[in-house]
Amino acid sequence: MIPAPSMTQPDRLRCGGGVALLLVLALLAGGCSETPSPPTTTESLSVEGAWIPAPPPGAPAAAYLTIENGTDRSEAIVGAASPAAERVEIHQTSEVDGVMRMAPLASIDLPAGGKAELRPRGIHLMLIGPRELAVGDRIPLSLETARGERIESEAIVRAPGHGGPAESPLDHGEHSGHH
Repeated sequence: MIPAPSMTQPDRLRCGGGVALLLVLALLAGGCSETPSPPTTTESLSVEGAWIPAPPPGAPAAAYLTIENGTDRSEAIVGAASPAAERVEIHQTSEVDGVMRMAPLASIDLPAGGKAELRPRGIHLMLIGPRELAVGDRIPLSLETARGERIESEAIVRAPGHGGPAESPLDHGEHSGHH
């Protein structure tokens, strides 16, 4: 761009600085109008009573909790994560021909206005490759919905046998060879 003949060099610098400032402000304002990052919590879903029986050293750990859906539409949990484990998977324990079996699940369905109880001998979160967990530790858990929302929660590590009803070593002990 050729400067106007009436502008002196200092005028051109002041004008150029003003243009640069306007460009920076426009970029900042444009960034504010973009879609915000995904929420870390959701008002529609809540987690209660999360706990983990302390596993033996080197063994995977199971996490149990209740997820409530306070909306009028069905939801699904499709993933989970924790900084305290290499990975977290959704699993289900079931009895087949008198033998307890473990299988991964793709998702946990949450009916509108309903809840899902992750409990021993049922659906649970499996922390694969957990760091050493001690009784009393509070472990961050993040659940991901099919809509891409995240629900942040915390599970307390409890002594085995002191977590809740129907707890059994089968609910996490047989995972020692599972990866």
